[in-house]
Amino acid sequence: MLPAPLNNITSFLSALLKQFLDSQNCLFCKASSIRPKTVLEERGAFAELEGYLCRACAGKLPFDTDSWQPLPESHLQYSNVFHYEGKIKEALLGLKFQEERIFAELFALFAAFKIESMAYYPRAIVPLPLPPSRLRERGYNQSEEIAQALGRRLGIRVVSDLLKKREGTRPQTEMQGFPARRENIKAAFFLQLSEENRSLLGRPLLLLDDILTSGATVKEAGKTLEKGGFPVRIMTIARQGFNKKQKYGII
Repeated sequence: MLPAPLNNITSFLSALLKQFLDSQNCLFCKASSIRPKTVLEERGAFAELEGYLCRACAGKLPFDTDSWQPLPESHLQYSNVFHYEGKIKEALLGLKFQEERIFAELFALFAAFKIESMAYYPRAIVPLPLPPSRLRERGYNQSEEIAQALGRRLGIRVVSDLLKKREGTRPQTEMQGFPARRENIKAAFFLQLSEENRSLLGRPLLLLDDILTSGATVKEAGKTLEKGGFPVRIMTIARQGFNKKQKYGII
């Protein structure tokens, strides 16, 4: 018999995938033989979407069925929605580098159901920040795009000005191995405590990032929040590598 947390997550995956069976054109394979639904637009960005994927693509999603667990060498609790492979990897890269922001809505939908299945009720979502120069270069923060979509679904605040990242750190993708990543990201984050942000002191927060590799970046960001008096759990959309567990084709 599966343990209770895994039973809950497996149930949420089954229920959620059924929502996609009457989708609009599939975002992954572009199949058009699906009943179209209305796409709403709010402030220039996609808001609620009725459907995303066809049955075939929905059945191949590499779900991560783990519940909350500690990051390696840390007490901070984290969870992921998917594993970083296949169409999920393509979609995350499309969101990150090609401004395919429709995928933020897709990821937010799955993240919302997983958070609710694990009975965590954050007061606000904190997207992992980019340093100012990289934000100017890219024009947007993909983690904030997902966070805004998730905040709309959960009906909670997104706080983008609480956690900040300093200039001077090299991209973690250029670092080889956990020690190098940990050293590169050390003291990279700081808090900006506005009057509105102070109202969240002692309240549970959700730190959101797109991809987890070594965990060094979200660990440093989470430590910064906790030292400032903000209890936090971490969610990433997809993870690479360690402690892998998958669930395919739950319909």
